[in-house]
Amino acid sequence: MAHAPTGRLSEKIIERQFLYGLERDFELAPATSRAVLSAAQQVLFPLGANGDVREGQMRLTAVDGMLLP
Repeated sequence: MAHAPTGRLSEKIIERQFLYGLERDFELAPATSRAVLSAAQQVLFPLGANGDVREGQMRLTAVDGMLLP
């Protein structure tokens, strides 16, 4: 029975799918595709892969209304 990929392996599979789409659909060179992936990761996951925000989650900053006059 095959096990579902977890952790870093799962991230690598998602990254590979993204790169494949850029290379196939937009006809980008592999080096350009990797640069786009890196830029996207910096914008979408600014804290890195420390587990703070995982796939399917988002960071929300809110202000407590009780502080307003």
